[in-house]
Amino acid sequence: MKYLIFVILLLPIHLKSQNLIPNGSFEDTTACPYLCNQLEKAVGWYNPTLATPDMFHSCNYNCNYGTANGFQMPRTGIAYGGYVTGNPFSNGREYVGTIISTPLIAGECYHVEFYISASHQKFVTDDTQIYFSDSLIIGFPTYEMLPFIPQVFNAQGNYPDTTNWTLVQGDYFATGGENYMIIGNFFDTTNTIYIQHLPSTFPGGSFHYIDDVSLTHSPCTGLNEINTLTVNVFPNPVSKIINFKLNSDESFDLNIFDSASKLFHHSSVMESASVDVCNFTSGIYTYRLVNSKNSFVGKFLIY
Repeated sequence: MKYLIFVILLLPIHLKSQNLIPNGSFEDTTACPYLCNQLEKAVGWYNPTLATPDMFHSCNYNCNYGTANGFQMPRTGIAYGGYVTGNPFSNGREYVGTIISTPLIAGECYHVEFYISASHQKFVTDDTQIYFSDSLIIGFPTYEMLPFIPQVFNAQGNYPDTTNWTLVQGDYFATGGENYMIIGNFFDTTNTIYIQHLPSTFPGGSFHYIDDVSLTHSPCTGLNEINTLTVNVFPNPVSKIINFKLNSDESFDLNIFDSASKLFHHSSVMESASVDVCNFTSGIYTYRLVNSKNSFVGKFLIY
């Protein structure tokens, strides 16, 4: 009798989640952009308003990496995007929108990452957010601030500079069917923090370069992490009760401030706490968790 013997070799398999943003580094184009303000020539990217977000590409002699906004090399590849995040005197904005290759699954967690760099303009802000949508948003008036509540926020104090590429990241739990993602500043001037990072001789405003955008289906925790302290804040945005959960059994002081740095709430937190915000005015609030060993700062939106 003959036997067939099958030998199965069990080898380690390393799986990397697929990027659901097909052209996250702006490399693929429908045609070489002949001006800066032609983001739509990057495959899979679109302009939600009638403003003029940019694409910088090596093929464009008139607008590759050196412009009136300064000089920056791509983080990877040969291209990157750019958008106006506003200035202290107006709500003028630009946004960059992209198509998600597969609709998001309700209740599942997704991790978003991208890199930003500051242009050579007078101001810079840490206020960049992400909005997920199940429908295509286009045609809003030029430089109008989009009237949507973003779901993912850049960490407070995570300012870009003119030399490096700064990572922006966050987790998102899908409601289901989201097929589009928009990046930009959804906060008005009152709720946006601008700092002057270049001499006053430079033009006003804040402009971000952007590269290497990714969205992956991930077993993410929904936690933000600084040093060893992790904090889960939910729901965000919030209308009634906001919850804080910490991975620490130590006591922390919790302070909540409005956009004018007015203290609205103070309490002590150990592992978890809930705060009633029903009587708070709608807007952006900053929370600070502090003790003798650690600290955490973040933002949430009340609508």
